[in-house]
Amino acid sequence: MTTTTLPWTKVHRLKLHGPRNRHASDPVAAATDDAWRQLTAVYAQRVKKETMIGPRVLFPKRFVTKLEPVRPRLAAVLAELERPERPQDLDVLKELVRAYVLEHVRTDNNNEALLDKWDGWSHARALVDFWAGSKGLAFCLEVLTSSGQFSLEYERSEGSFDCEFVAPNDDTWALHDGLNAVSFPLWWALRVWVSSQPDDVFARELTAARPLLARWKDHSPAVLNIRCRVAYALSRDPSIAEALKAELMQQETEGFGDPPMWLYPALADAKSTLELIDHVYPERPHKPLWMSFDIVDAYGSDAADILRRMVGLSAKQYETRERAALEFVERAASAKPSAKAPANAAKAAPAKKPPKATPKKTAKAAPKKSSK
Repeated sequence: MTTTTLPWTKVHRLKLHGPRNRHASDPVAAATDDAWRQLTAVYAQRVKKETMIGPRVLFPKRFVTKLEPVRPRLAAVLAELERPERPQDLDVLKELVRAYVLEHVRTDNNNEALLDKWDGWSHARALVDFWAGSKGLAFCLEVLTSSGQFSLEYERSEGSFDCEFVAPNDDTWALHDGLNAVSFPLWWALRVWVSSQPDDVFARELTAARPLLARWKDHSPAVLNIRCRVAYALSRDPSIAEALKAELMQQETEGFGDPPMWLYPALADAKSTLELIDHVYPERPHKPLWMSFDIVDAYGSDAADILRRMVGLSAKQYETRERAALEFVERAASAKPSAKAPANAAKAAPAKKPPKATPKKTAKAAPKKSSK
């Protein structure tokens, strides 16, 4: 059963992180102006005074810096987020600052459960839609793959929580590393943007981004992490992931870690994915975390063999996404034939011959009685 013939519902489709095989009803990326309005709305909801949310006490964030390259950009970002007009002068450092500010003013930024819901990572989609819509795919990749140009220090001050931008150190702010809850949604969002583009637009944007893709050639942990995420986001063209897989298949498996997990829903077919898993994770496959339904979207019912590798590795409560995706595929496969679309549904059914007309019987007229 292909991905297009699976019994998808809206609930299932909203579990995807950017459909590879788009359905007509799938949400699309926001227009650039709409994305900017969403970002200003996130900033407007920031905590402006000491606030209790459940057991948590939240303080207003104060963003400060003495770092000269950052200082004018921080001032610009804070001013722009107060205005309805979207800025035009984007650069990589400025957008890294914007991403940091928006991530840290969200009041729900420590709730990973929200990432299972489409609305739970809308802030990331708005950021990526703004970047890609303003300056294209290549610029968006520049921001997401930047090695980081500042680090952060934190201090509790009177009435606020200070976030200071300082010179880069071992813990720089990058969007391809660090906490999963921060970095993952941005890459999912790029996949949404990519899948939303018409064929000609995607081809043009990918051509413009290819010189950037050529920068990353080795398999060091940082570079491999970037390359796998890029292949995932751009898996509308699975040749990117297949080329990286071919390289990995020639390498020793020691030390790959999590990055190849991003290739699970990005390769040409399920067989290729299983080959990768067997080589890279011969003893214990890494789970796809939030991307189980993305594997189903990529490979249809063939995804079942991949998902079965992910089930039974830990307690059931830690495998809810994998089990839900596998159950969806298995139920579809075991459905009664009458519930499935017929294999020859596309063929027109032969017209039935009209029934032969049967002659009507006419009642014989009774003979007239003669009058005597």
